[in-house]
Amino acid sequence: MLAHKRPDLLSRLVDVLAPAPVAVHVDARSDMALDELEHRSNVTMAPRRPCHWGLYEVVAATLDALPWFLAGDASHLIALSGQCYPLVSQPAVVEHLAGLGERSQMRMLPFPIEKWGPAGGYDRVKHHYLPGRGMRPGRLTLLPRRMPAGLHPHGGSAYWCLARRHAAYILGYLKERPAVPRFYRTTFAPDEMMLQTILANSAHAAEVVGAPFSYSAFKAGHANPDILGVEDLAAALASGALFARKFEDHDVLDALDAAIDPRR
Repeated sequence: MLAHKRPDLLSRLVDVLAPAPVAVHVDARSDMALDELEHRSNVTMAPRRPCHWGLYEVVAATLDALPWFLAGDASHLIALSGQCYPLVSQPAVVEHLAGLGERSQMRMLPFPIEKWGPAGGYDRVKHHYLPGRGMRPGRLTLLPRRMPAGLHPHGGSAYWCLARRHAAYILGYLKERPAVPRFYRTTFAPDEMMLQTILANSAHAAEVVGAPFSYSAFKAGHANPDILGVEDLAAALASGALFARKFEDHDVLDALDAAIDPRR
């Protein structure tokens, strides 16, 4: 779980998924209180990195969790934000993971991706992106860059489900090809591209289920997802995804809990 604010929502997400083991990364630039989480028996606090929106440190924080995952006995690693929440019961999540077996679930769309604008996503890898003065990264337009290691770029959601064999493959791949993470360090939104591109260009591509794992709603032209309200729950529940984001209201989560399990 990657978080930078709202410890109350993060704690609620940890609670609803308990007793599943959870690795929590909190942006090093955040001052959110962590005392309550640090003492949970199922929570591991990951080393904190300063994460700028749309840049590589978000990927690095995720990669930090892969050895932790592989050291345990869980079958799958699920990437979530602190403002995600399940759309199904925990038994349904477990059943879904059992059905995946040794497969992963991740969107891996080949470039060009129409919904990513006129450039189809190529602008994300063509230019160099670095921390800017505001929220958005600064862009340097230098000589056009070529994809490393003969890769064809792919993209998708940053929220996915990774099987053990694929987590191990990714770690081995990055160790053998340091040019790949070095290239993605200066791309835009590499959390939506790097792991997707590695798996899509591998012999494991056919072992990845492409159905969306997490539901989000975006307004046209907006880079950030809408805040979901009660009026959005019907569409989220009908999406077939197991999780959704972005939530900021406990009343909405109460309504979601009631829809998932009326006994609550």
